[in-house]
Amino acid sequence: MKRLLSWVLLLMVVVQVRAAEKREIKLWPQGMPEPIVPTDPAEAVVKGPDGISRRSNVSQPRLFVHEPPAGVKKSGAGVIVVPGGGFGRLADEHEGSDACEWLAKNGIVAFQLAYRTPTNKQTEPHAGPVQDVQKALIEVRKLAAEFGVDAKKIGVLGFSAGGQVALIAATNEPRFLGANGIVKPDFLLLIYPYQIYDKATKALRADIKLEAGLPPTFIAQAGDDTASLPQGSTLLCLDLINRKTPAEIHIYEKGGHGFGMRPREGATGPTDWPVRFGLAAVAWLCGGSKTMSVLVTKGFAFARLRLKYRTMKSALLALGVLLGTSSAFAANWPQFRGPEFNGSSTEKNLPTQWSKTEKVAWSVDMPGTGAATPIVWDDHVFVSSTDKRTRSTVAMAIDRKTGKVLWQHTVGAGDSRDERSNYAAPSPATDGKLVVFFYGNGDLVAFDFSGKKLWQRNLQKDNGDFAFQWTFSTSPLLFEGKLYMQVLQRDVPVNGRGAKPSGIESYLLAIDPQTGKDIWKHIRPSDAAAESLEAFTTPVPFANNGRKELLIAGGDCLTGHDPVTGKELWRSGSWNPTKIGHWRLVPSPVAGDGVILGCAPKKSPVYAVKAGASGNVPWLWTSEAREVSSDVPTPLFYEGDFFVLSDVTSSISRVEPKTGKVKWTVATPGRSKHEGSPTGADGKIYIINFLGDVTVVNAADGKILSTIPMGEAGDNNTRSVVVASQGQLFIRTNTKLYCIDGATKKVALNTSGE
Repeated sequence: MKRLLSWVLLLMVVVQVRAAEKREIKLWPQGMPEPIVPTDPAEAVVKGPDGISRRSNVSQPRLFVHEPPAGVKKSGAGVIVVPGGGFGRLADEHEGSDACEWLAKNGIVAFQLAYRTPTNKQTEPHAGPVQDVQKALIEVRKLAAEFGVDAKKIGVLGFSAGGQVALIAATNEPRFLGANGIVKPDFLLLIYPYQIYDKATKALRADIKLEAGLPPTFIAQAGDDTASLPQGSTLLCLDLINRKTPAEIHIYEKGGHGFGMRPREGATGPTDWPVRFGLAAVAWLCGGSKTMSVLVTKGFAFARLRLKYRTMKSALLALGVLLGTSSAFAANWPQFRGPEFNGSSTEKNLPTQWSKTEKVAWSVDMPGTGAATPIVWDDHVFVSSTDKRTRSTVAMAIDRKTGKVLWQHTVGAGDSRDERSNYAAPSPATDGKLVVFFYGNGDLVAFDFSGKKLWQRNLQKDNGDFAFQWTFSTSPLLFEGKLYMQVLQRDVPVNGRGAKPSGIESYLLAIDPQTGKDIWKHIRPSDAAAESLEAFTTPVPFANNGRKELLIAGGDCLTGHDPVTGKELWRSGSWNPTKIGHWRLVPSPVAGDGVILGCAPKKSPVYAVKAGASGNVPWLWTSEAREVSSDVPTPLFYEGDFFVLSDVTSSISRVEPKTGKVKWTVATPGRSKHEGSPTGADGKIYIINFLGDVTVVNAADGKILSTIPMGEAGDNNTRSVVVASQGQLFIRTNTKLYCIDGATKKVALNTSGE
């Protein structure tokens, strides 16, 4: 027990150790195997705008040795630290030296690996780095006695891309000729391992060969990580448990990607993972228990369950209990396009057949109309609406389990400006702590979950009147501690709106969600003409090979922006080279499988660009004119493909991302338009038309499974998105919000807002 307490006390104090001159171990003094990286430009370590140093252009892979400082007894263990960086650079500080200094402070000799980079443009970016990890294990074992390390207690700690590399290295034979030594670590630490989950097959990627066996493995992962999906870490841990391999996982409720060793804004738990590893290390490094563990963590409160399961099914059920959900992978729907920002969800066992009286858990009368998508977080459902009685905008919170209205607040006076829409078209957004609502008149407001108003402002008052011909709409985006709002508008007044002495500009705002105050404002120029400058799109976050960006569609083109600064990273060509002046844009961008998709308006094609580029980016492919097109719905990325719902050709198509090949196209039923964006979940596509009819489509072959009328007599212009969350469907019509649950046999009473 004293030994355990000593470990925990040491691990809870992570102090900066003064960097001394580090010994270097060259991995390939006799020559490096293919693939080779160029020696020009030269290797460099550069501090970024976030104050963190990163290493680039490593042509000579090597190890930097971090030994325990004077007075700290060596534990006998050694760890090779493999930083991330998306294979384009190395996160050399917060995922490298910081980790090494923490390990050294606690008596562990750390070997910081600078593996070859960049390799992100190679066919297999991980191939060279995998060789470097395997060679590092051989070399460290050779030199173990020299560093006071037990050759049978050498592990690997991998962050992000480094986690992917470490896992592939540990599950494959040596990938270079002349290998002489053991390349499997004695224990493995994976911190948000990057892209180990294949979304197309819903399994671990094929080059992770678990049949080869793994050593005791510790995993830490944030549940809201969109770059390294938690499904991969979870499946890995459960597979190891099924193979009776000691394994431990911590799934933190929040934290995003890249937290490393440092506290992050809005993250309450991820940087305590070293303490939790200390508990496992006592058992693994000091000869203690080898009982398998799964841990699911929310903030600092965590539950531990000792697992001795014989089947994957029982392990999944236990994980579901720990998560407090009926499904092991129950997902929230926190923003307009869902948890993945692409319209998809991992929900399972969703209904195909129901009605307004069957499988209805509850329904709530809406105070007025609105096209906003309902947002779901655990037991809260948030809805934007108008109030037809008071002619105002309202924000609502509803109990997901019962349908009871928890609170309803009037936000602003007025509900519409024209007959085509109203101010309640934008969808709210939540990060699990607060919820943000935006309305077409410029009102932007945040509440906590109890309904307390945190702040309110109006974008028109702060930045000038909107210059739109029709009612403006864009949904707020909450991403990694920032609130993003875009306003892509005309450069001159229209119908007397938008007058501003200093000129009218389109812009992207980053806002502190806690205070509502601007962090920065980025001007986004465009040479589009007249109404073609107007966009009703929402910014979409996307990560590719470790690079995060915000995707924006509007002004006849696509752009990618740095989410930290707003700086434009790349810009596509125009889909409107003749400068047609009435091509306003509604569909937001969508990305998947390394491809970014944008939809030109008015029966025009969809356009694709390859992710990861910089500067002016050419089109990767363009669909055949009118074969695949969308004027209003935002496409879906699901099961490895794009699904484009066309309101102008009354069809839905499944499209291969890298080639634009159409796998199938089917006509949408009925004569009413479909303008609500499609949702993908449980192998099905859910769409809704103006009348409130919900159609369920088989994602595999396009077969229409059912069409269910959910609207009321006289309903029109229903444009909300069908939401899949917590094992249920949420359907917003003009007059009601329905909660559909496959386990419910008959209708619950209408709560009527009470």
